[in-house]
Amino acid sequence: MEEIKEIPAPAFGNDEYSILITPPGTGRIYKLQIKPWQLRLGVVVGILFLSVVLIGAAFYGKILIQARTTAGLQAEVELLHTQLAQLEILQIEVQKLERFRKDVLELTGISEPRIQADEEGWEKDSEGIEESSDSRSNRVNRMEMADALRGEDVAGQAQRIYPEQLKLVRSLIFQRPCPGPISRGFSIGASGGEIHSAVDLAGSVGTGIAAAGPGVVIRTEKDDVFGLVVVLGHGGDIQTLYGHNSKILVSQGERVEAGQLIAEMGNTGLSSAPHLHFEIRLKDQPIDPAEIITSLRPERLK
Repeated sequence: MEEIKEIPAPAFGNDEYSILITPPGTGRIYKLQIKPWQLRLGVVVGILFLSVVLIGAAFYGKILIQARTTAGLQAEVELLHTQLAQLEILQIEVQKLERFRKDVLELTGISEPRIQADEEGWEKDSEGIEESSDSRSNRVNRMEMADALRGEDVAGQAQRIYPEQLKLVRSLIFQRPCPGPISRGFSIGASGGEIHSAVDLAGSVGTGIAAAGPGVVIRTEKDDVFGLVVVLGHGGDIQTLYGHNSKILVSQGERVEAGQLIAEMGNTGLSSAPHLHFEIRLKDQPIDPAEIITSLRPERLK
């Protein structure tokens, strides 16, 4: 029997790995030789590439989550701004009702009712429930007089604005809303006279209309008289109205800065030519814009 000799294995690291590639139908054989160090390098590069891909995917996922969170927060902020604007509108309406109530009490001579509970827990007027027919008649007459006085012209309302109130308005509203000459001024006549509780600034369709002061958009609407309208609230019961616009650039609840474009001049509503109808109101009472914004005053009054 022949002795089987052990064939020594070649040292690892000096061998080459061969890959045979035979394309179908060609009959040719391609031989690809790979050295061990090349194989190890390929494995390392593959691991590094896979690591980069995994890290990039994780980073992208984190950015995507942050973007969704930011979008959600922005939506909540916009909702809060809208709700704040609605609360300001409700506050204005409540203040109007309260002023009306006080005006009626003042004009009719009726004192503030004092309410107290009787021994059985029911509420009654401390002045007493009984009222003579003459007293009732006088009260009815006073109420009728209050209704008549409530319908007084705008001139009477404008005269109730005091200098310190005008100073407050000037501190909040100071920006001329648009260029152009004044085609019609502020006019508050006596009863039966001509009333124009704004200034009209002439221009061309598309002229930019800017906010006269910082504030929040209380409402945007299409009015039969003033066409496309923007109303801004500036705090302290101060509002500005911009009418006859061709395009509105803001939405309700949006906060704006002085000089920010909010609309474009137009000829909408009851208008014979392109112009801006610009009103300033304090506690729903009209103020001459020329009294507030210096650039709207005639040269001789500046």
